[in-house]
Amino acid sequence: MAQRRLSEKINIGVADITFTPEGTDIPIYLGLTKDGTTLTYEPEYYDITADQTGNTPLDSILIGETVKVTTNLLDTSLEHIAAVVPTADKEEEGGKIKAVTFGRRPGLRLGNRAGVLRVHPVSAGVGRTDKDVIIYRAANKANLELAYELENEWVIPCEFVGFPDDFRPEGDQLFRIGEYTKYKQPNKRIVSFWITPANPEIKIGEMINFKCNAMYEDGTTEDLTSEANWVSSAPEIATIKLEGNTAVATGVTTGTVVIQAQLIGYSSSTTLTVHSV
Repeated sequence: MAQRRLSEKINIGVADITFTPEGTDIPIYLGLTKDGTTLTYEPEYYDITADQTGNTPLDSILIGETVKVTTNLLDTSLEHIAAVVPTADKEEEGGKIKAVTFGRRPGLRLGNRAGVLRVHPVSAGVGRTDKDVIIYRAANKANLELAYELENEWVIPCEFVGFPDDFRPEGDQLFRIGEYTKYKQPNKRIVSFWITPANPEIKIGEMINFKCNAMYEDGTTEDLTSEANWVSSAPEIATIKLEGNTAVATGVTTGTVVIQAQLIGYSSSTTLTVHSV
């Protein structure tokens, strides 16, 4: 396998940006940018201290997270202004945008105008998504400034802030870096996820069937075996593969492995012990 040079691993910051308004699956390519694009992620912690330790924290508890993408769009078409400026409304005629209008009563909730924001580094290449940043619910809070000066381009200033998507799993509600996975259960949240059977034992050459189940916040349960990704920590001891609605593990040699089911941010594991014949 050919190795990559160090210079080929350096990420150049030029990026393509797309925005998919809520309620549609069609992304809008936002065009060229000016002065680059910056992503800022800030977790906020509360430090637990005691009198005996002064300012030395005994522990830190996560109490919030913020993510923000800042950029200036050079393509100031009416379509783009209407798409990324939440306070704008578009006036259409004959299927085309005739004008973008402003002026509304206070009370607009940005969460209702949020959409999926994707930042794709150009240096990653077409079709490669491991460097992509996807914010699930992003909305632009920046002011609109249009320059009427010589040698000054019109730009749409953007400060996209992310809002949690609490219909996604815990740990995967704000944004991700890498390939985008659309959550398959948008109307109810999973509160428990487990594998059966727990900690089984088999002999070399024997097979055993695993299943994974989920409990939702409304108390209902569902078999999600066929939707999960199944992994063996040591395939040389025991393999596992999905066959229809069942995950089938086969003992190869003596030892103990961890069998794990992964489902869009959730995971559950158990051990499988393989004995000699």
